[in-house]
Amino acid sequence: MYSQSVKESDLHRVELHCHFEGALRPITVFNIAKRRGHKLPVATPEEFAEFMRRKEPSLLREFLSYFPVLMSFVAGDPDGIVQLAVDFIEDCAKNKIAYIESRYVPQLFAKDSFTAEDGLQAVLRGFELGSKRFGVKVRSILIAIRAIPEFCDETLRLAKAYANHGVVGIDVAGDDKEDYDSERGGTHPDIVRLFQEAYKAGIHRTAHAGENSGAEMVTEALDSLHAERIGHGYHTLDNPTLYQRILHDRVHLETCPLSSHLTSAVLTDWPHHPIHRLAADKANYSINTDDPTFTGQWLDAEYRMCLDRIGLPPWELVRTNYCAARSSFLPEEEKADLIAQLDAYYRVRL
Repeated sequence: MYSQSVKESDLHRVELHCHFEGALRPITVFNIAKRRGHKLPVATPEEFAEFMRRKEPSLLREFLSYFPVLMSFVAGDPDGIVQLAVDFIEDCAKNKIAYIESRYVPQLFAKDSFTAEDGLQAVLRGFELGSKRFGVKVRSILIAIRAIPEFCDETLRLAKAYANHGVVGIDVAGDDKEDYDSERGGTHPDIVRLFQEAYKAGIHRTAHAGENSGAEMVTEALDSLHAERIGHGYHTLDNPTLYQRILHDRVHLETCPLSSHLTSAVLTDWPHHPIHRLAADKANYSINTDDPTFTGQWLDAEYRMCLDRIGLPPWELVRTNYCAARSSFLPEEEKADLIAQLDAYYRVRL
């Protein structure tokens, strides 16, 4: 049950990198699966949450392999998808998130006659209901999958069609290391074309890059995809010239500390995590959860981990929230309102 003690005036965090499919409330997924007659791997909701949670570092492709498992229980169920979207906003409120950009692949919600557009509409409907109920502002980013470039045309069409209904941008996700080819680059031509068309149409763009791959994928994201933000981007630091470009141009890096550990994107121990360098250099970056269902923690716990294990000072977390707000894909007027909301909270507490 949602705690009414969390008031809208308490919402003071901004998250830019959270996959909706990776943030589904396990108990709701469990109940949807039971209602639909799916065979579940465990007997209780609590066991299901533990089954989905990744506990030790593994390869990124193994981490990603759990997405279709989770989606198989809810795809094609409009009522279930709406409820999961409402749950998502409630969980955001519990974590004091004022604004969140949630990204997802509409095609993963499709099944039989229930289309990707039907899935998108169900998510947006749930987000709207949740926002009215809990006071959290949410916008959507539609993802193209590196390994499935045939989704690109539909992704572009939906991003354009729903630009005035909560969709603010596009993304590309997947194992960027496996996609890299030294001759043609690392991204399929259809995805490059998607981003170039989005750029021409004024649709905002972020891209997973430099997570499992080297810095060359970040360069490609900036130069060929016209990416305004980079998802993860830890291996930017491997190329001093590129890193200085990131700092100079204030390119926003959407970092996800625990996820970076569980996917083996970052192999150093916590006191030497790349976030230390970003903080020291006053880089434009944010702290995000990526996939709470799989990592086992939402933003409140992510922040505590940054304080206790990585060793960031509290004021650095405040700074990253302002970085996130300024780098969000909101229109300038709404962005100014969001920053004013952060000011109203932090100025009386710092």
